[in-house]
Amino acid sequence: TDQKDADKENVMMDFSHLFTKKVPKKRVVKKTKGKKKKSMTVNNGDSNDDAEEEEMDGQDTFNEEEDDSDVQRLQQQQDDEDGQNDVQIEYEIPMDLTITAEEMAQRKVLDLRRWYCMSRPQYKSSCGISSLVSCWNYLFSTLGAGKLQPISQEHALKILQIEPPYTEVAFGSFTGNKTLLRWFSRLNHHFGVKGKASVMYKMHGADRTIGIEPEEALARLVEGLRGTSKAFIYHCQNHYFCPIGFEFMPLNPADAYKRYSEIPFSEFETSIAIGEPSRAFPSIHFKKWRKIVFDIEQQNPDFYDIRREWRGAQRREGEKFTKGKRV
Repeated sequence: TDQKDADKENVMMDFSHLFTKKVPKKRVVKKTKGKKKKSMTVNNGDSNDDAEEEEMDGQDTFNEEEDDSDVQRLQQQQDDEDGQNDVQIEYEIPMDLTITAEEMAQRKVLDLRRWYCMSRPQYKSSCGISSLVSCWNYLFSTLGAGKLQPISQEHALKILQIEPPYTEVAFGSFTGNKTLLRWFSRLNHHFGVKGKASVMYKMHGADRTIGIEPEEALARLVEGLRGTSKAFIYHCQNHYFCPIGFEFMPLNPADAYKRYSEIPFSEFETSIAIGEPSRAFPSIHFKKWRKIVFDIEQQNPDFYDIRREWRGAQRREGEKFTKGKRV
C-alpha cells in the first residue's frame, strides 16, 4: 500500500502521559483459537468506503439495521461459542466462596473515569478527534487522572485551526492515524503538558509493529488499562474508538468466582471494553481480543467490521480495491 492508504489501516494506538510511575506487568492470557470465520463478498465499485460510516454516525438515534436473519445468525454464533470450551468442564457446585472485590479486579478492569471522558456523541465522521479528546481528557484533566480542566472536542478543533460549523466539516477526508499522533502533540504543546503517542500494534503496512505478537500486544494493552498513564485508540473498519477496560473470563462456568491466580492462562477468554463516540451504537462494546486480532490481521481488499460482527469476513470487489497500489 502507499503511504496515504497505510494511514487508514486498522491499528491500536498508545497515547501516554509521561513521567508517571510505571505499573508492573500482570499475567495475561494466551490467545485462544477461534472458529473459522464465514466469508462474504461486497461489491463496492468506485463508491466512497466511508459513506456508510458517515451515514451511520450522522444519525440521531440508534439504527438497528440488521434484519431478523442477521439477528438469528448472530445468536446462533453466540450459542455455538457458549457451547464450545477448550477445557473439560468439571461438574461441581462451588460453595463457601471467599473471593474479594480487590481479587476480582485482577480479572475485570473498568476505570469509570475513562468512560466519563468519552466525547459522545461525535459529529458526522469526527470519531478520530472525538476519540483523541477522550484520551487527552483522561490523561490530563480532572475528569480523568490529570489536573487540568477538561477540554471539549470543539475547543480542541479550534486549537488545531479547524473552524466551525463542525456539522459541515468532512473529517474523514483528512483524519488518519498519523494525523491523530500529530494532533496529540499539538494539544500537549498548547497546554504545556508532556506526553507521547505511538502505534502500539499493527500487523501490515507502513509503521507496522515488527516482532509484536498478539500476546505481547494484549499484555501492553492490559498493563496500560490497569494504570493511569496510558490511553488507547483502536482504529477498526472506518472508525476510531477507545479501549477503556477488559475482562478475563474463565471458560469453565464453575470458575466464575475463582481468583485470577487459580485459573491457568489457557482457560481464559479475554474481552476488551471499548468506549464508543458514535450515537449510532451503545456507549460501550465488549469485543473478544481474538476478534480484534482477526480484524487487525486483515489486508485490503479483505476486511472485518467488528462493530457489525454478524456480517463476518468480507471482501471488496470493486476495481478501486483490486487493482493498483491498494492491493
